[in-house]
Amino acid sequence: MNKHVSAELDEAFYTPREVAVACRMNYESVLDLIHAGAIPAVKFGRIYRVPVRWMREQAGSPEPTVHAVHEAGPVVALDLGRLASVLEILGHALVQAAGELRGDA
Repeated sequence: MNKHVSAELDEAFYTPREVAVACRMNYESVLDLIHAGAIPAVKFGRIYRVPVRWMREQAGSPEPTVHAVHEAGPVVALDLGRLASVLEILGHALVQAAGELRGDA
């Protein structure tokens, strides 16, 4: 893959809503996981963004598929077959974050 394209993808971000859709999760649950630190995110003003690199790592797909889109930037296609493991990881993190919010040990 072109190093320039790879560098652009490493700097790309998903919105929490896009993460929720990709992982088939509730949007509020994604925000809870971001606030708990289970999902890394960068805050731009009041808006959170999740690095594409992290989503690819969680899905186990180090080399993204890039489709050229006129003037819209690269589109990253996740390996949907591996999203089950991402959902499991996020589910465990959500349960742990909920326990911490309740004050469980």
